[in-house]
Amino acid sequence: MLNLICLLSFQIASQISYFEKRKANTNDTFDTAIAFAYALAYNQLDEAKSYVAPNKWAFIESWPTRHLTISHQCKDDADPDLGPSATGGSESMTLFLVQDCPDYFYMLTVAEIVFKRVDNKWQVSDWSEICEKTKEERCY
Repeated sequence: MLNLICLLSFQIASQISYFEKRKANTNDTFDTAIAFAYALAYNQLDEAKSYVAPNKWAFIESWPTRHLTISHQCKDDADPDLGPSATGGSESMTLFLVQDCPDYFYMLTVAEIVFKRVDNKWQVSDWSEICEKTKEERCY
């Protein structure tokens, strides 16, 4: 019984530290985009909402109804990658998040993320599309 309690405590601590590592430096658009993507991938809705404009909260709250649930046993397959772009003078980028899961491969792409500076931090104000795949294929 003690071994089971220790194992559960370790798993909970591992998950907490996993998400703590994903806390964004909101003075950096790339960090903000990465934290937002990880929060979406792992259904951390409150975390995801903390990085987006309030007008996007309804989308975040409905996210679990269309999201491909992934295991907390997934590991980073590669560092998140991005494709920067310029959209009418505002800062934007496309982020590719890849996770190597026990029985499958997972990819989340958030296309054309647009940032807005609010209260001295970057906030995701919009994006054009979010795509998920669970095979070794890309969204784009």
